[in-house]
Amino acid sequence: TIHYISSAFTNCPNIEEIILPDNKFEMHSGMFSDSVFYKNSNNWDSDSALYINNQFFECKSTTVTEYTVKDGTISIASIAFRENSQLTNITIPASVQHISNRAFDYCPSLSTIYGESGSISSQRYTRTVDGYRYR
Repeated sequence: TIHYISSAFTNCPNIEEIILPDNKFEMHSGMFSDSVFYKNSNNWDSDSALYINNQFFECKSTTVTEYTVKDGTISIASIAFRENSQLTNITIPASVQHISNRAFDYCPSLSTIYGESGSISSQRYTRTVDGYRYR
């Protein structure tokens, strides 16, 4: 079982396909950033978000103000929303079991995280912390 992947695949530009296990684990959004897979626009959704299997890796858009993580997602990568200065609200489905450190790093406008009943965010963030209102 994989528990942690950081920058293990940095500078591996020929990676075209990525298949990850369906278990939750700690990951860094930039771990595939140099790869053909990462650079292929067909792998990104209309919100400039990259999912690999049921893992959320990154939202490249810095203009998204509200975002709903896809139902069925089990992990959100470290720095997935880094420097998204416009993001104000995020909804995290009940399927999310793990949110990596610094997933919302440098998101100064983020004010509300909606954690669906049963999600890690609804269990973990029930008070005001660092100026964010967690529900």
